[in-house]
Amino acid sequence: MNLININYIAMIALAFGCTNSTSQNQEGKAGLKDASVESITKPAEVDNDRLIVPGKSIGKIFLGQDVKEMSKMLGTPDDGDAAMGKAWGIWHLDGGDLSVYSSYKDSTATSRDVKQVVVSAEGYKTKEGFGKGTSIEEIRKTYPNLQRVETYILEGAGDTLKVFDEVKEGIAFDVITKGNKHINAAITVHAKNIPVNSTYLTIHPGWKRLE
Repeated sequence: MNLININYIAMIALAFGCTNSTSQNQEGKAGLKDASVESITKPAEVDNDRLIVPGKSIGKIFLGQDVKEMSKMLGTPDDGDAAMGKAWGIWHLDGGDLSVYSSYKDSTATSRDVKQVVVSAEGYKTKEGFGKGTSIEEIRKTYPNLQRVETYILEGAGDTLKVFDEVKEGIAFDVITKGNKHINAAITVHAKNIPVNSTYLTIHPGWKRLE
């Protein structure tokens, strides 16, 4: 607070016969400080249609959802891959994709349900505000037990993509490394206690997996 503001407050205090202006002023500053900190640290609320819930769902697509019901909402995939009763469906959205991994529900092989959901599109975030563009350092503050489970390289470019999984929570992060920056590019929601890389098919086109 500069000298002009201090003098101005003092004049107001004198005008109203206030004898405890100093203590009130300090309380006011403390209140403003607390409000400022809260506004900075509290993440913006995420719309339910784009909320990422570990071990459960991304938006309206949830684990265990029947593929036919899911398709009614998303329509025909723009791309995908399928083999041995398992499939990836890929829908192109603003700034990225929404991808769904599905397989047969049971041995009758009559219907499939959602096993994993991956999003790289803009606006999809966890309740903490983690989404596309979040640094791995920030993510680790909430998920300190993340383990690197896969590494890919983009041949010719030198970029690397590392998959970090929090198996117990059911969430994984695709982190692209460029120079000294480690930025999240996609988030996968999978069943809790089932590793993200347990799928029969992978979904990292253009990237070469390193053994």
